Amino acid sequence: MKIALATLFALGLTGAAFAADYESAPTDPVERYTAIFQQLDEDGSQSLSEEEANAAGLNSESFARLDTNSDKVLSLEEFLVLANEADAQSGGSGATGSDGGTYEGQ
Repeated sequence: MKIALATLFALGLTGAAFAADYESAPTDPVERYTAIFQQLDEDGSQSLSEEEANAAGLNSESFARLDTNSDKVLSLEEFLVLANEADAQSGGSGATGSDGGTYEGQ
C-alpha cells in the first residue's frame, strides 16, 4: 500500500512537472526525479521541507517514511527512493544513480 501511494504521488508529480514540456522530459528515472525535486524545492535549500512536500501532494505518513534520518527534510537521496519505487512498479530494475548505486526504499 505504501509503495502504491508513493507511486501514485510520483506519477502525479511526473505529469505535473513535465506537462508543459513533455518532449524534453528526461526518461531516466533518476534524472526525472532530480528535476522534479529541483522544481519542488521552492526555497533552493537542496532539501524538501514537509510543507513543500505536502504542497506537492505527499502526505505526512509518506514523508516520514522517506525521511530516513528523521531530520524533518527530504534530501535528494531520500526523495530518489520514489524514483526506484516508480521504476520497479513499471517493471524496471530500479533507479540507478550516477555512481551506479541503486536507490532502495526503507
